[in-house]
Amino acid sequence: MRRIVAPAGSGLKVPHIGWAETRAPRTSELFSAAGQPERFYFVHGYHMVCDDARDVAAVIDYGSPMCCAVSHGNVHGVQFHPEKSHRFGMRLLESFALLPACELTA
Repeated sequence: MRRIVAPAGSGLKVPHIGWAETRAPRTSELFSAAGQPERFYFVHGYHMVCDDARDVAAVIDYGSPMCCAVSHGNVHGVQFHPEKSHRFGMRLLESFALLPACELTA
């Protein structure tokens, strides 16, 4: 995790609170339409940093591109609120629900 630093003179506030557009750099289990913008609600002062760019499932541009969703194997996560009242939130929650179940072994 890295603290969000707003560029000088940008007028951006930290923490970032509000609706923002995300973009999926690649097709993943969470985002099937790479490059298609979707809107989600954010409340964050830090952003994720992936060691491997292939794990980035979505980015937000808040002064600079920042990772806001990850997918690696059977691990998936987002750093925003997928609101059920919004079509993008419902689509994302459905994607989570359709992920294959993990088998737990003792």
